[in-house]
Amino acid sequence: MARIEVKDLEVTYGQSHTDEPFVALTGVNLTIDDGEFVTVVGPSGCGKTTLLNAIAGLLTPSKGRVLIDGRPVVGPGPDRAIVFQDYAIFPWRTTWDNVRVGIEAQKDLRRDADARIRDVIKMVGLEGFEKAYPSQLSGGMKQRVGLARAIVANPTTLLLDEPLAAVDAMTRQVMQDELERIIAESGKSALFITHSIDEAILLGDRVVVATTKPGRIKAVLDVPLPRPRYSFDAKADPIFIGLREQLWEMLHAEAVIHARGEQ
Repeated sequence: MARIEVKDLEVTYGQSHTDEPFVALTGVNLTIDDGEFVTVVGPSGCGKTTLLNAIAGLLTPSKGRVLIDGRPVVGPGPDRAIVFQDYAIFPWRTTWDNVRVGIEAQKDLRRDADARIRDVIKMVGLEGFEKAYPSQLSGGMKQRVGLARAIVANPTTLLLDEPLAAVDAMTRQVMQDELERIIAESGKSALFITHSIDEAILLGDRVVVATTKPGRIKAVLDVPLPRPRYSFDAKADPIFIGLREQLWEMLHAEAVIHARGEQ
């Protein structure tokens, strides 16, 4: 069953310094099934985050539409939660209270709030840090707080905008493993934006390749690697190697087109 349907999506922005509109996305069609983990890669400025924001209901498409469970998206909703690159957690709140933000606006979830918060903190591996402030946490732990805050309200869909870009290489690898586990345990559908080819393959059931601006979908590749992928050396698998080469060639071609357009 389709959780998300993007149909003939176009997003155009006005520009204050020119009369010409800027087309960020055009002709985008994409379906994400219930429980599916889809990753998106593409050149800088190709509209990856614009796509995520359209699904989140943070912007209005110029053309086309986005459906969640068959219903048109007309704005943000509790069925979708965003995890940002820069953590976006409150420095004056503890881990517990930052996670609580995810359900404070939803009266129907407040009754069992403590149990919910406790369960999701355990899920993301932050037990023992409930009273810690962000200044006392590592980058990876801050991102876990952001992920817990997104999950605690029990959305059907997680929208992740380069959530691991701000952490160091070793933490990133650990968090990739944790993200795969957490999202599998939660049963959510997920759209994950990244610049990393390896990350896109390791996490995705499918990888969406976006073109240089205006953003279109160039290809959608299945990733037939067994899960959980953190339990074996996926990067040594011939399937991984073949997908990596294929994605590299596609993205290199788009980078050349982008560079020529900038000249």
